[in-house]
Amino acid sequence: MAAWVQGHWGAWTRRAFGLRVKTEGQPPKGAYLIASNHLSYLDILVLSGVFPSRFVAKSEIAGWPVIGPVAASTGTLFLVQADPRDVLRIGDAMRETLDAGVSVTLFPEGAASRGERVEPFHPALFAGPAKRGIPCLPVALSYRALRSPEAEAITVCWWGEMSLPTHIWRLLNLGPVEVTVRWGDELLVEADRKRLVARAQAEVEGLFQPVRQEPWPERGPFPRVD
Repeated sequence: MAAWVQGHWGAWTRRAFGLRVKTEGQPPKGAYLIASNHLSYLDILVLSGVFPSRFVAKSEIAGWPVIGPVAASTGTLFLVQADPRDVLRIGDAMRETLDAGVSVTLFPEGAASRGERVEPFHPALFAGPAKRGIPCLPVALSYRALRSPEAEAITVCWWGEMSLPTHIWRLLNLGPVEVTVRWGDELLVEADRKRLVARAQAEVEGLFQPVRQEPWPERGPFPRVD
């Protein structure tokens, strides 16, 4: 049921936002850990259509209107970032999910960025997969607004202190957005957590295409983002 909800919800919302997803090749078969860069709440919509999986997301998302309840209905694992002990709970849930043959997707940067570069990965959630030999697939996302001259760093990426309702409204009126999803040629398997994180980060950096940072919109109101 969760997979059905995720697939249909993702397809509908991708159309609503005018997302056109580009991929190269077919994802690997089987269950694995998906480690992706993070640019926007759109990332979940995009990846749910390419890699059916269970997501790990920060607990604040559970309280967001519309997005929160739907995310919960698809089995999203909500991590309380302020509580270091919660990593253990999420790690156990990830193990159970992977053992059941379902992939897990996480955003190891910990927060969405403006798309200049891939931010450092947090290693905590890689410990279990590394110890148990779970393969990891590095994934890179990038966005391009096809009809807007304004930078995707402000129109598509969602970060800093941006207002979610304002951002969604602008995005719905932006026009078509092309999303490129790239992944590594092979699944990574490392027994050492630090080595797995380093390899995954390097792979994502190599696959990532930075989004436009200029020109910035001339009119507001815009939230403080610097």
